[in-house]
Amino acid sequence: MNACYKPVMERMFWPDAEAACVALDSHLTSVHSMEENEFIFNLMGRPLNHGAGHAYWIGGHNLFKQEEHMWTDGSKMMFTGWAVGQPDNPTNEHYIGSWYIQNGNITWNDYPKQCHFPFVCKYIQGNRLCGTQ
Repeated sequence: MNACYKPVMERMFWPDAEAACVALDSHLTSVHSMEENEFIFNLMGRPLNHGAGHAYWIGGHNLFKQEEHMWTDGSKMMFTGWAVGQPDNPTNEHYIGSWYIQNGNITWNDYPKQCHFPFVCKYIQGNRLCGTQ
């Protein structure tokens, strides 16, 4: 699958970030491999202090079923990058974002709705030409 990525450094709440991506004919990024996970981490400048807002949103959530995470673009969640012990609060933390390095790789955390981070939009190349927005 050929995809294009748009990093957005403006900090937003997860639902607003997804809406901003949809306005660009895309979605918050889905992640389907460790290589893609690391690519996105590097694209976002390798942020490593989620407590200070230095993290980013990806398109995973569990808004419809507490124990079942899914991607906003409708693709299957076959790869996950959860840190050890995550996700840890499926009833109050519905949105997936970057967390910290574990075993040399960036990991994910589930966050509550009041967090606001930069984000990455992703769209399939066939939908439009990369770099047109």
